Amino acid sequence: MTMSSKMILSLLLAALVFNRATQPADGAVYQQIQLFECKQSSTHNDAKCVRAIDGNTNQDYHAGSCTHTATPQSWWQARAERLTHFKQIRIYNRMDCCSERLDYFSIYIDGHLSAAYRGEPFSHNTFNVDRVGEVLRIQSHRDSAFSLCEVQVFGEVVSLPAIGERLAFDSCSQSSTSAEGVCDRAIDGSTKQDYSYKSCSHTNQERGWWQGHLTKTSEVTHVRIYNRLDCCSERLSDFAVLIDGHECASYRSEPSSFFSVLTLPCEGAGQTIKIVNRRPTSLTLCEVQAFGKVKEDISLPSKQLRFNSCSQSSTTSGGDCKRAFDGIRKQDYHAGSCTHTESAHNNWWQGQMRQAAFVTQVRI
Repeated sequence: MTMSSKMILSLLLAALVFNRATQPADGAVYQQIQLFECKQSSTHNDAKCVRAIDGNTNQDYHAGSCTHTATPQSWWQARAERLTHFKQIRIYNRMDCCSERLDYFSIYIDGHLSAAYRGEPFSHNTFNVDRVGEVLRIQSHRDSAFSLCEVQVFGEVVSLPAIGERLAFDSCSQSSTSAEGVCDRAIDGSTKQDYSYKSCSHTNQERGWWQGHLTKTSEVTHVRIYNRLDCCSERLSDFAVLIDGHECASYRSEPSSFFSVLTLPCEGAGQTIKIVNRRPTSLTLCEVQAFGKVKEDISLPSKQLRFNSCSQSSTTSGGDCKRAFDGIRKQDYHAGSCTHTESAHNNWWQGQMRQAAFVTQVRI
């Protein structure tokens, strides 16, 4: 075998090992997905990120349709308008010069490694991926700037599965509020994931929490969370979900990866859903949705026994003992129907029935 033949064979082997850019075996054709809201690590000579999604595949930089960064370990990023099943990523390289700058890079979707390339420079290449998300990032591993003349995405827009009745919230609260990101933004019905649209909540820099109150006591089966995508998505990488104080789900990932929309199985009965951030960062939620079934009025025994008086170990904040049998089952203290003792050990509440009775059940 000649030296040139060995070189060609080596290049072919390198392509097989490092290049995941092969056409689908079934010859499938996918819809082209439009990309929006791009950004890049830096910009050189006004070669902005938008040039890679302008629809022009001209590969001569001087034609004004290729991006150009200014720093090593560069990256370029854009997002699909809706949750998408990414199938293929097609990249057009610069060809008038410097094509070798695009010979070692990775492709991430919502922070998850989805394809990689390390090999000879190419004119254009199609990379097979199989990932659901919204944010596409191309990350160079070379110590130089890089250029993209066009980036195209092919796949399918994802319709989120029906997972039961959508439960309604009537109020909310959170540990603190920053940048006008009030808690109500997470239940305003808008699933926009860019903070500038004023539809995402925001706490201060802390292990914050957000809590929503359902209109009725419900059997919750799933909780769906829409993450912020214009910035800081990695903040939502370690948290727990609680129903009436009981943890029903948790999520943890590497801070470098993130999700766009996450649906968590979360089974429990109650009326409050709380999301607790376990990272020392702000908590931002662009929408929180709960699914399940409203519980019918809890069936009572054939005869409910009545109280005529009560007492408790102490009283504070107006939480008189009589509130516990006033017939009102609201579970928000501010509605004025819950008792409250002082902070002390071994607190107690006591009620006296109108007459002696054989008690079979006590419901709290």
